[in-house]
Amino acid sequence: TVDSSNLTNLQGTITYNTAQYFRHYFVYEKLPENSPILQRALEHFPCKACSQCHPITQTLSPEFQQFLNTVEPLNPVYSQQTIDVFEEFLQHRESKVAVVQLLQSIVFQATPKRVGRIATILSSTFVFDIPYNEVNEHPSTANLTTYSEDVDDYIHRLARSGTSLSSQLTLTEKTKTFVGYFFNQKASSLGSCSPKSDTQSNERAESEYLEADQDNNKYSDESSTTTPPLTPSHSALGYNLVEATHSAQQLYTATVSTPQPESSTSNKKNKGKQKQEIPEILIVADTDSETVTPVKKVQKPKKANPPVNPPNHPPNHPPNHPPNHPPQQQQQEEEDMATVPYPVFDGTNPKSWLAQLEGAMLANGIAADNHARRLGIASYHMGPFQSWLANHQPAIAQWDNANANAQGFKQYFIAEFFNNETKEEALTITERQIQKPGESIDMYIAALRKIWQECNPNEMTDYHKLKNFLSGLTPAIRMSVKQTMPADLNAAITTAKAHYRAVKEEMQPEPAMAANEVNEALTAENKELKERLQRLEKKEHDQQNQWRRPEHTTGKRPAMSVEGTDGGSFISPSQGARQYGDVDVSGSTYCSAFVEEQGSRILVNTGSSVTIISARFFDKIAGKPNIRPMTKKMTYKIQGVTGHLEEPKGEVKNVPLKFRRNGPTWGLNACVMNSATADIILGTNFLNRYKALLNLPEKKLTLTNLNGIKEEIPLVEKHQLHI
Repeated sequence: TVDSSNLTNLQGTITYNTAQYFRHYFVYEKLPENSPILQRALEHFPCKACSQCHPITQTLSPEFQQFLNTVEPLNPVYSQQTIDVFEEFLQHRESKVAVVQLLQSIVFQATPKRVGRIATILSSTFVFDIPYNEVNEHPSTANLTTYSEDVDDYIHRLARSGTSLSSQLTLTEKTKTFVGYFFNQKASSLGSCSPKSDTQSNERAESEYLEADQDNNKYSDESSTTTPPLTPSHSALGYNLVEATHSAQQLYTATVSTPQPESSTSNKKNKGKQKQEIPEILIVADTDSETVTPVKKVQKPKKANPPVNPPNHPPNHPPNHPPNHPPQQQQQEEEDMATVPYPVFDGTNPKSWLAQLEGAMLANGIAADNHARRLGIASYHMGPFQSWLANHQPAIAQWDNANANAQGFKQYFIAEFFNNETKEEALTITERQIQKPGESIDMYIAALRKIWQECNPNEMTDYHKLKNFLSGLTPAIRMSVKQTMPADLNAAITTAKAHYRAVKEEMQPEPAMAANEVNEALTAENKELKERLQRLEKKEHDQQNQWRRPEHTTGKRPAMSVEGTDGGSFISPSQGARQYGDVDVSGSTYCSAFVEEQGSRILVNTGSSVTIISARFFDKIAGKPNIRPMTKKMTYKIQGVTGHLEEPKGEVKNVPLKFRRNGPTWGLNACVMNSATADIILGTNFLNRYKALLNLPEKKLTLTNLNGIKEEIPLVEKHQLHI
């Protein structure tokens, strides 16, 4: 009983009674045949009530009950604090079941403004994909003390039937028809429990659901404050949560105000129960505020029994709908109910598309002799080529018929789209098809065969297939297969698979070691690494003078440097006549070598940026077989130790240098200029190229070429040279 003087919890009480009304008359009692709600249900589900239907109940989980207890006591009107905590709870998403239960407890209690906010939060953070068996649905007790269990039944049915409509529907799309779909699912549960009747009812429910959703998009705005009219269609119950609250309350008022005779079965069940009293005031909430306004109850006249279906309607077809739905809607229903999706034709690979389409039809239960349905599905999924089937002459009436006078869709389709242009394009694709990284042989050959069936059979012979298969393999597998000289494609595939498995097994990681073994290995490696670092530090300390330019420069200062190399620019010569002088550097790091059997004096100078060959020595070796001509175009000048600039006479490449007659040959790139110090001055460009190690205390020079061959050259004083 509702006390109209107490307006604090009045709206929650009305909503609570509405929920109890739904539970009482849709779950526990068999409806009288003249009930207005049953009349509406029979318009969409023309079947009688069944005594085998039983209630589906559920209690709140302990985790969710604990969550509610931490927020505030369970009450009909939820505060703003509850909604805020609900947002935070959704962000963690600890349990999908708990989220669904939270929605069940709030949706019939909060004001429309808060309900709209909940729907917005859910649409951006949660997708309704809870399995039907994830929630305990066994009946527990007939005496339910909370108002959340009746919504549980809706949640279960919506999750179960929603998978056949579309497994990708978000929660916002499903809440557009929250109360409406709840009403119809409850009514559908009153139908016959035989499998055939249930299947027909479910198909009609899905058809009406899609049609009502398309016809009532004007009610999809959750911020709307208007309530749709009460009509026999699904739209009478609202298409968003805000309107659903209004519609549920109006439906409650209009229904409970009509006297309802009770059957003998109902009298027995209700014997001893107190008759439910009807509230005198209905509270309608404003969508833009948290206030509620009392509205007088509206008396709705008793609705007559639905008219008999006209003769032109199919059996069990609702009379307020046209006999046949539009083809687009029927095809969309089949698309939603299909288990395997149908591919869309894009103009390429016609044979592959046709094979995939037939496979999907077979998986979805479309019989081979159901020509009309197969043609309809094919036309709907031909993409931009739908007009071809519609305008085809003669008209195509069969799916597969090899008769030349009346061919089927498959024959006409292959003749139209499997043309020379398609075959040439497929042949071009096969030439570019290669085995991708990580792709197995089975995946690679499957991709090839898919393209081969689009090629001209005369051009794609067994030999071309074998050649195409080998050319696309990875280099390692291709070499292994070619060595076996396969006789045909099958032999090549077998060899390639064996090689692929062998390589894959070799690349498998070894089993992981136990934790103690890993620790022991790391300890040993750390110890070895520490010892190596100590040896390196000692070696560096012992070789302090190696490759340190201030100590290693033979003339106590840099003797040679390159200038003018940036961008190939020249240094402007001074005005007047220019005098050239020999470069003379005093030092003690000398050695001897041979160039084309010609002995030479060599100065090792770490202060020089370039390698120099004296003009006098170059005249001796010029013209020999392995000596290249000198390039006279120079882009730089040489600065000597006295500071004056010297212009090289030219540049020579790859001069063969040997420190011993039977030793390795070292290529020399140098500039030719006047020099009285030595025949050849080895600069840092030569030393860096061959990773030179200059050891002054032991007076030796170590060179290493690109092949790892090393040679030690003894260093002497200038007066010790015998050349």
